[in-house]
Formats: sequence, structure tokens, C-alpha cells
Amino acid sequence: MKNTTKTLTYSGLMAALTFISTSILSFPSPFTGGYIHIGDALVLSCGVVLGKKNGALAAGIGSALADIYLGYASWALPTFIIKALMAYIIGYIFEDLGNFKKTGFITAFYSFLWLGFGFLVRGLIASNRILDATQDLIAEEVIASETELISTVLSTQNIILAIALLLPMALFIVFGISRFRPSIAIYFNKLSAFIVAGSVMVILYYGTYGIMYGNWIIPVFSIPANMVQFAFGLTLATLMLPITLRFQLSKEQA
Repeated sequence: MKNTTKTLTYSGLMAALTFISTSILSFPSPFTGGYIHIGDALVLSCGVVLGKKNGALAAGIGSALADIYLGYASWALPTFIIKALMAYIIGYIFEDLGNFKKTGFITAFYSFLWLGFGFLVRGLIASNRILDATQDLIAEEVIASETELISTVLSTQNIILAIALLLPMALFIVFGISRFRPSIAIYFNKLSAFIVAGSVMVILYYGTYGIMYGNWIIPVFSIPANMVQFAFGLTLATLMLPITLRFQLSKEQA
């Protein structure tokens, strides 16, 4: 009973903190029609403190309620799924930080995830007429001309391809080092957990936007904003680790 009460208390508290950090400290994002916030730090912390299952529920519920509160109810279900998956990934990896097999699997997954996404976006941009996506943006005075849109989309595409090629390579190098230096493995696993969770968020929000609005070009603009948002959340969650690890539930409770 004591353990159950503690789990419920921590879960409710983390869901509330996720809601507050997402809904109160938020700013509109012009290209996505949504908003950016610092709530990802608490989403990641849900996985650290509560483990994969309870962390997923707390992160999903807190984030979905924030969408509803801010007037983005149509995004509540996708947000619940995406944020819950982020926390689940964190909880899964943090269960056994010294596991080299898990490290290798996560590194490979991350690499193929970004490589696949990078070339998918490249293919979508190449196969779609970018000019078809300009009318509404020009009407809303978001962009001044078709040339501006084309230039921005192609620049964003190059950034995505650079990330898709360079970050997986960097992770494999660090993984190779940690394989022979066990003391580094735990720190690498923590970083891998945060990066993979953030990558899942960026990619799934892009896909959700494309499905909901039937446009695969304009959502490209959401990628840099989501990356910046998550980079800040990752940094904050990392700084909070000494605190969140102190409140981490045991595997039996989680």
C-alpha cells in the first residue's frame, strides 16, 4: 500500500509539473500553428523518476491536458502518444544504464531513425511541388514570396541531412569509446536516452502534421523549432538529473 501510494503521489505530481511547464511557459510557433515550451524537460524527467510505464502515463496526461488548456484539443491525442513514448524510452534505458547491448541497440536505432528520416524528407521535397504550398502562407503574410519559401525549405533540408549523417556517426564513435571504457557507458546511455526520445518527438510531430493537414512541405518548418525546443529541454533535464535521480522509484514500484 505504501509503495502504491508513493507511486500515485509521484505520478500525479509529475503530471502536474509537466502540465504547468508546458502550458504556462509557452510561446506561439508561427509555422506549426502550435507553440513551443520547456515542458520536454519534465517529460524526460517523468521517465527518469517514474520508469517507463508510469512515466509514460504522467508525461502523456500532463502534456495532453496542456494542449487542451491552450486551445489545441485536436492535438491532445497525438501529443499524449508522442510524449508518452518519449518518457517510455527514457524509462526503458534508465532501467539498466550499464547494459552494453541496450546501448548498441539504441545507438543503431537512433542512427537508422535519423538517416531514414533525413532521406525521406529529401525525397518528399524532391517529389512535391513546393510552389503548391505557398498560397496560404503568402495570404497570411508569413512569407513574402515563393522564392523565400523555396530557399527556406532547401536550407532546412540541408540541415536535416547534415544531422542525419553527422549525429549518428558521432554517437557510434562515442559508443565505441564507451565499449572499452565502462565508466563512460552510463553517461553515454543517459545522453542516448535523451537524444533518441527527442528524435522520436521531432519525427512523429512532423508526420502527425503531414497526416492531419495533408501537406508534407510546410511541416518542414516545424523541425528546427522542435529541435531548439527539445535541445533546451534536454539541457534542463540533464541539469535536473541529480535531483530527479534522488526521487527515482525502484523497478518494483515503477
